[in-house]
Amino acid sequence: MKNKVLFVGVDCNTSRMMFHALKDHWQIQQVIFEQPVSTSAKIKFRLKKLGLVSVIGQLLFKVFSDVLIVPFSQKRRHQILADHKLSVQAIPSSIKIELNDVHEADWKNLLALHRPDFILINGTRILKKSLLDQFTMPVINIHAGITPMYRGVHGGYRALMNNDALNFGATIHLVDPGVDTGQILQHVPAKPAAEDNFYTYPLLQFAEAINVLPVVVDRYIATGKLSEISVEKPAFSKLWFYPTIFEYIYYRITKGIK
Repeated sequence: MKNKVLFVGVDCNTSRMMFHALKDHWQIQQVIFEQPVSTSAKIKFRLKKLGLVSVIGQLLFKVFSDVLIVPFSQKRRHQILADHKLSVQAIPSSIKIELNDVHEADWKNLLALHRPDFILINGTRILKKSLLDQFTMPVINIHAGITPMYRGVHGGYRALMNNDALNFGATIHLVDPGVDTGQILQHVPAKPAAEDNFYTYPLLQFAEAINVLPVVVDRYIATGKLSEISVEKPAFSKLWFYPTIFEYIYYRITKGIK
């Protein structure tokens, strides 16, 4: 009997990769997509959290990345997708619900109608405790970083920046109201190739995690047991943000991190 799933996320490459890789393994009953958090809201949050200089540096790096990294990374992107037999084709509209904010969904009726064994999320805004409290089933996420050391964004890049290649990878975890702080189901190590860079690191991390996600999740749903992993005394735990142009140039020159 296939596990029944509600898939909640944003319509992006990694969500499409997950859907097509898993649609035959699980019974994905509904895909609920929300709109990404607006750029203005992200900038406002970062200004409050990081300050003006850091935010200007992040915006400069975003322009640099869009112009000089992303366009020249497409060959490697296609290679990763081919190597892991992943697709980024659009998800059929017949199975999708699109909302501005996932918190606006009629969860009472959705849960009663579909009775999912678990909820799989990807790329949503942080789920409020009031929403998570409505779920009696596990809520599961892939994070592109090894937690608790590399929470936030671009955990693979940050691991390399810290000379911590052993912690380049992804984490399959339960979702709680914190930022990548939920109980860990599995750490999934990955090894970047020489041609990988800031743009392809997360794609590779997700690809590796998607390959093992069905086994990890089915085991957890069947047994309720967490994997045996040593995270009780991590070296550190930090919430990482998008790098600035100044950070990227410094680590590109001093460590060769692309």
